[in-house]
Amino acid sequence: MRIVERDSGTDGFLLRPLCAHLLKPTRPEVEGLVDREKLLAITGRSRKPQMELAERMGIRHYPSPAGGCLLTDPELANRIRKFFSQSPIVTVNETLLLQVGRHFQLAEDQHLVVGRRDEENRKLTELSREGDIFLKVHGIPGPLGLLRGREDEMGLRLAASIVARYSKAKEQARVEMEYEKHGENSGGHLNVVPAKDEQILTLRF
Repeated sequence: MRIVERDSGTDGFLLRPLCAHLLKPTRPEVEGLVDREKLLAITGRSRKPQMELAERMGIRHYPSPAGGCLLTDPELANRIRKFFSQSPIVTVNETLLLQVGRHFQLAEDQHLVVGRRDEENRKLTELSREGDIFLKVHGIPGPLGLLRGREDEMGLRLAASIVARYSKAKEQARVEMEYEKHGENSGGHLNVVPAKDEQILTLRF
């Protein structure tokens, strides 16, 4: 915890309200900005105190308690590290998107995310923004692809072929794909050859 405070540049300011009484007072507490007496002293691996606190505050819907930070997942940690190294400014939307699906960097300014199940397909829809393009196989249930970045036909066709690779139509010689731009009813169809694993291995992000 001390390393997080030091390396994040928040020395003296990082306030942890659930366990503050187990730690030395922070500057917000010392300067009277926060009432230390209202802070807690929760410790241990049990999540019961937090669940009881949520109950008292009327919070009913929250994720099931789980151990470990997302960044302990090597694949996700590496993905986030690469993205941060390429983008000086990262939004909350982009951070959330990095946690969903399979990721591919088609070009320096083209990023594709492919959902792995219905839940992730819905999440991609929720996280989409203006300019994003959705791709899916025509007439066959399967993954949803979200293409973000520069628009060109080569990138669109490559993205479509990757989405086709992760669908039930991956063994077909050619697959009809649908694409639609976020917020627009217009779209189109194109026929592509499903990508081969060796073709997209270097594109995984």
